[in-house]
Amino acid sequence: MGYIIESCKGFAISGSCVVITLKPEPMRITGMITWATAMAMGKVVIVTEPFGASDYMEHGVSGFIVKYGDADALKYYINLVMSDQKLRKKIGNEAKSRSWQQSNPEVFRKKILTLLENKDKI
Repeated sequence: MGYIIESCKGFAISGSCVVITLKPEPMRITGMITWATAMAMGKVVIVTEPFGASDYMEHGVSGFIVKYGDADALKYYINLVMSDQKLRKKIGNEAKSRSWQQSNPEVFRKKILTLLENKDKI
């Protein structure tokens, strides 16, 4: 699906973590809106798709990135997160902080202005 639709937001809001299992697609980044939204809500994100995720989260600091198809690692991180409330809070807070630092309107404004100022160099 790639995004949290209105009917699913309640599940994400009430959940302790958000697990996003995606098939790798090298030509596009899938799941970005879903994990960015979950991070902005302060949720621990566990994602099985490395393409693009590392641009938004740091493994073990603001989320967990698991190699696609590694069911044992996915199980390990789900159990780790669900069994340690302090860890959930710490990583969730870091995820929220990074999300707001990377995605607030002022950051977007500066990025767009930089692109416009350098359009002749592209």
